[in-house]
Amino acid sequence: MISVFVPGPSGLVAVEPSPKTLPQNVVWMDLNRPDEAEEALVEAFLDIDVPTHEERVEIETSSRLYEEDGALIMSATILCGMQAGRPETTVATFILKGTRLVSVRYDDPTAFTIARQRALKGGSAVHQGKGMLIIMLDAIVDRIADLLEMAGAEADRLSRDIFDIQKPSEPVLDYDGIIRSLGRLGTRLSKIHESLVSLSRLFQFLSTREKKVALSAADKAQVKSLTRDTRSLYEFAASLDNKVGFLLEATLGLVNLQQNQTIKIFSVLAVVFLPPTLIASLYGMNFDLMPELHWTWGYPLAVLAMVASAFGTWGFFRWKRWL
Repeated sequence: MISVFVPGPSGLVAVEPSPKTLPQNVVWMDLNRPDEAEEALVEAFLDIDVPTHEERVEIETSSRLYEEDGALIMSATILCGMQAGRPETTVATFILKGTRLVSVRYDDPTAFTIARQRALKGGSAVHQGKGMLIIMLDAIVDRIADLLEMAGAEADRLSRDIFDIQKPSEPVLDYDGIIRSLGRLGTRLSKIHESLVSLSRLFQFLSTREKKVALSAADKAQVKSLTRDTRSLYEFAASLDNKVGFLLEATLGLVNLQQNQTIKIFSVLAVVFLPPTLIASLYGMNFDLMPELHWTWGYPLAVLAMVASAFGTWGFFRWKRWL
C-alpha cells in the first residue's frame, strides 16, 4: 500500500494516489508492504532504485546507509509489536531525494503513526522531505524514550517484589513469574539496544551529509539534539540492562536459598529421627535372649527413650545454633 502526502494549510494532507502517476507536489510517500507495481511507480517518479528486502536487512553500514542517483538511502532498525507484548524489530528505509521523502516498511511501528499525526499539523516545516524526515526520526526516538520509561518502571516494580520483606498474610512470591518477566524485559531492552545503535549510525551519516541535504540551522540543531538523545537513551538502556541482570541473579539466588532451606529442614528431620529409629531397630531384632522384651515396663521405657533421644538431638542443634 502506498500513502501519498502533499502540502496543506497546516502541514501535510493525505491524497489518494493514481495507479499510474503521483502528484508533482508530493512530499512524503509511505510504502507499507508495497507490491512490485507500487515500487516501480515510485522508482520511475523519482528515478531511483528502491532497495530490496534482502539489501535493507543486511547489517553492514555500507548496505544500509549510502548515496545513489542523487538520493540519500538510509535504513534503520525500528521497534514494533511492543503494545502486543511481543517485541520485534523491523527495518524501515528512508529515501531522501530533493524535496521528497520515501519511507519503505513491512510492519506497522507505532512511531509511524505518531509521525503521521505530527505531519498533519507540522506547518510549513514538513513541506519538504528533509523536514518530514526529521519529524519521523524524532517520533522514533520519542517512542524509544517512552518504552524505556515503561521498562524502568517495570524494573522498579520487580525490584520491590523481589527485595521487599513479605508479611505472613501475603501470598508466596511467584519466582517463576518473576524470572519470566525479567526475561521478557531483557529481550525488550536488547531490541531497544539494536534500534538505538542503528539510529546512532543513521544520525552520524546524516550529519556528514548536511550540505547535500541543505539542512537549515534549525534542522542541524534538531539532528544534533536527536543524536545526543540517542546517546543518552543508549546509556540509560545499558544501565537498565545491568539492573535486569542483577535482579535475575538475585532472584536465582533467592530460589537457591529457598531450596537450601527446604533441604535443611529434611536433613534436620532425618538427623533428629535417627536415634529413635536406631532404638526401634535395636528392639525390633528377634533374638531369644533380649531381657528388655520381658520387662513389664520395657515397652514404655523404649518409647520414652526414642522421644528423649529425638528431643535431645533437637536441643543439641538449637544449642549449637544450627536451627
